[in-house]
Amino acid sequence: MNYALDVPCMVTKITGDEAEAGSGGKKQEFCTVVKLPGRSGKESIPVASSSSPPSQQEPEPDAVLVLPFNTTANINDMLEVEGVKLRVTHIEAIRDVVGKLDHYRVEAMECK
Repeated sequence: MNYALDVPCMVTKITGDEAEAGSGGKKQEFCTVVKLPGRSGKESIPVASSSSPPSQQEPEPDAVLVLPFNTTANINDMLEVEGVKLRVTHIEAIRDVVGKLDHYRVEAMECK
């Protein structure tokens, strides 16, 4: 599925046990926003979800983004999208019908 990756997204790598943003390298990428704090309205972009049912202990993510197949983002990295600072909590590879990596579905929590 093709997404318009047209929203600037700053990825800050967090390495090891470092807790502060800015502790790793930064890279600007482009993403598609599915859900973001402060945006009103329902998400209109269909994104494949995990095949396993959600656990009752897992909080609903504050943000859901589509990142390109070559993203540098990983779990616990920081993202900044439209001025909102986020920490990646889940990243899932999404493949096309022939099994080729197409993009990543990323869930994140707002940093307060």
